[in-house]
Amino acid sequence: MRTNIICVCLLTGEYRVDDSIDESLQLLADTSFRGYVRKLVRFSDRADDVLQTVAEKLLTRGGGVRDPRRFLLSAARNTVIDEFRSSERRDAREQDYADVSPATSDKPEAACESKQFLESLDAALGELPLLTQSLFSAHYIQGYTQQDLASEHDLHLSTVEKHLRRARRHCFRCLSTDTV
Repeated sequence: MRTNIICVCLLTGEYRVDDSIDESLQLLADTSFRGYVRKLVRFSDRADDVLQTVAEKLLTRGGGVRDPRRFLLSAARNTVIDEFRSSERRDAREQDYADVSPATSDKPEAACESKQFLESLDAALGELPLLTQSLFSAHYIQGYTQQDLASEHDLHLSTVEKHLRRARRHCFRCLSTDTV
């Protein structure tokens, strides 16, 4: 484990030898700390990913940690919570899309439903402001990240998120009333 962490440090070029970092790396390699992280995530393969993320946070911080054990415990707990919340949001988003998208099939009826679905989606998007349409298209169709869109359009990230959320909700409402 320690070897992996040091390799990441060398690759990122942000490893600075500091007593608190060295002590923290020793704690990360400690089996009791790894056991704590395993209990948090309930999966041993995820525990190594969490430990890697915690090591990255520690190393980008650059040392100066007063209480390395407390810092590592807090960072591990926060990392697990962040990953849980993001997976919940992702699952909810995927469920929303699964609820409105037609099933794909080789049957002509399914192809007709797909065509109607795309026409309904196009009509729903057409009701939105141009900026919202543009952001929706760039993010969901062309694959741009929200961060890229924010910098390209000179907007705050939260503004881009709000436009995309508004577009998703509008499309969901329009599509769910079309299918009922």
